[in-house]
Amino acid sequence: MEKIKLLKKKKLGDTLKQIRLNQGLKQKDIYDEDGGFLPRSTFQKIERNESIPSYDRLQYIAKKMNTTINEIEFLQYNKSLSEAEMLIYDFRRLRNSMYVDRVVDLKKRMELFLEHNFDGRIIELIAILKAFILIEETQDFEAPREIVEFIWKRLEKQDEWQHFDMIILSNIFFIFPLDTARAIIERLINQLEAYKYFLNTQRLQLSILINVTNFLKYHKKILESEEYIIKSIELAIQIENLTYESVARYRYAELLLVKGNKEQATKIANDVFTILELGDKKEYLKELTNDWAKLNENIEDYT
Repeated sequence: MEKIKLLKKKKLGDTLKQIRLNQGLKQKDIYDEDGGFLPRSTFQKIERNESIPSYDRLQYIAKKMNTTINEIEFLQYNKSLSEAEMLIYDFRRLRNSMYVDRVVDLKKRMELFLEHNFDGRIIELIAILKAFILIEETQDFEAPREIVEFIWKRLEKQDEWQHFDMIILSNIFFIFPLDTARAIIERLINQLEAYKYFLNTQRLQLSILINVTNFLKYHKKILESEEYIIKSIELAIQIENLTYESVARYRYAELLLVKGNKEQATKIANDVFTILELGDKKEYLKELTNDWAKLNENIEDYT
């Protein structure tokens, strides 16, 4: 697995000065000469690390430097990640809760981090990892739902969800009752569409679409998943993600099987199994072949 170095954080003032000089900007290009929102003396103190700017002032400085607060933080860590961001990055790379050992390991690392730091995001991610582990152990959603309920209570009240909120919800919506989950899905898809010009959300969109198909299958509603399956296949091809494309095509095979087209469904499923085997995707292959056998045995439950 790719390793990303965690480096010592530089002081904010030093980072801002470096960005300004790299862009050939003078201090007067940043501060307000009329002493308005960002007076000269205030900005100079910030660059000398004698003062910490408010969030609004930092946003204002970032705009003047043609950058963002996220990029400033990234540069503070010498183009690396803070420990919290590294943990979030590793959470996003899990991709599938079937990797129980990785889930347990990441949960331990997050708990160690919280022994010396406070970060609300990490607290919520630990709850999600606990829910993942419980689902894998029990194949039940009632207890995991209680673990992550506090996250939904926080987000349910918000009119707008930020990118991290959408990452969180894409990993837990399927734990909730059908009506709640449907409401979350609809909002997620709409808000991701609004973000598409701001962030590259295609991988997150794909993850959500795949999770929706899994969710509908769990509720014995495979016939309602066709729209999401087609979109997930198209998006996986677009971003060249063969593993997710294979999973999406497998879901299409399940759909065809439930519709009664067993011959075509079996061919597609077998093609997917071959691709996963050639790609050495053992966990996916094991899970999907087991799913296929169970679906064939219990096909009447889905029709």
